[in-house]
Amino acid sequence: MLFCRINTKAYKTYQRDSMALGIAYALLVFASAWCVKHHLPDGSFWLYFWALMPTVPLIGIVARLAKYLNDETDEYQRLMAIQSLLIGTAALVITLLVNDFMRAFAKADPLEPFVAFVVFCSAMALTKMVQWIRNRVRDDA
Repeated sequence: MLFCRINTKAYKTYQRDSMALGIAYALLVFASAWCVKHHLPDGSFWLYFWALMPTVPLIGIVARLAKYLNDETDEYQRLMAIQSLLIGTAALVITLLVNDFMRAFAKADPLEPFVAFVVFCSAMALTKMVQWIRNRVRDDA
């Protein structure tokens, strides 16, 4: 999906919607940071509101991925997407488990914000790259 061309209608729709949601996420992160920094007192309702607003497009991206998996008619493409999603989820869970045990037993500091999301996305991208390298028929799709 990331390195090879997928020409299915479901993927093109998924890609278009995900791009729009990614742009909305970027805009909301900057808008939220600006509002929190310049206008909101600590503990106010709006502070929590703006803190949660950037999660809405990310939830939308996850929902859109689920819809893509349902709409994709090419079984091979669906399998590749599911494998990358599974590897990304496994990397995320392992990262969180290691972090939790390090915090509980070794009194280590928690992970920095957004590390878990970066681990998830990086593992999915790495999986897609490996799938692309292992693909024996590059021009078929």
